[in-house]
Amino acid sequence: MKRIAFFLMIAAVSMSFVLVGCGKDKKSDTPDTDTKPEKAAPDKAAAEKAAPATDALKKAAPATDALKKAAPATDALKKAAPAKDAPKKAAPAKDAPKKAAPAKAVPEKAAPAKAAAGDKVKHGWTDTKIGDMVKYEMQNETTMTQTVTKITDEKVFLDMVMVMKTEALPAQTVDMPRYGEKKAKADNATTKKLPNETLKVGGKDLVCEVTETTITNGDKVTISKAWICKEVPGWIVRSDNNGTTIMKLVEYTKK
Repeated sequence: MKRIAFFLMIAAVSMSFVLVGCGKDKKSDTPDTDTKPEKAAPDKAAAEKAAPATDALKKAAPATDALKKAAPATDALKKAAPAKDAPKKAAPAKDAPKKAAPAKAVPEKAAPAKAAAGDKVKHGWTDTKIGDMVKYEMQNETTMTQTVTKITDEKVFLDMVMVMKTEALPAQTVDMPRYGEKKAKADNATTKKLPNETLKVGGKDLVCEVTETTITNGDKVTISKAWICKEVPGWIVRSDNNGTTIMKLVEYTKK
């Protein structure tokens, strides 16, 4: 019995040591569970400190969104800005008429040319009167008679009758400008004045101015001479071409 009690006592002691060992393990576990909340506490404090900043960000978010929404409008204003400057760039166009103004002066510069072309020059029929007449002998026994029938400010009208050897051609009415115009000399023509000559027509001596004109066309040269007297209607008394008489005054009437 004593031996059984002894073994029971040893078993109880051994059990107590086991229980104590288990108690130590449980105690060592509790510090671990206790330290974890202590370490987590700073995170909670940081979260509490960070909460205001998070709220500020949340409050700022709408403003950020507003700026994003406003950004296209800002870009539109930037793009529209050049349009405001457009009138300034277009302003020089208002000065265009001023630059074009000198063109109006062109007709004024051209005016002298018209005046030069419009200079009136008298010729043999300018100062004639109705009824004045001249008669010429021409080649091939032909005669030509010219009589003034009408005079206006612009023109002189003549009746012209040609009579050949055997027949008279029907009378024709011709007109010519009452005044001539100055003309530039032809490049292929030269005129020189010769000494005056006196020709007798109808028993009258007519003092004539004599001119000689040379015209060159390639290899062909034509020399014309004219006897001019202003006492005769039409002024022409005689005309030669290369030494051949073309027409010669044989009779005239001056009113």
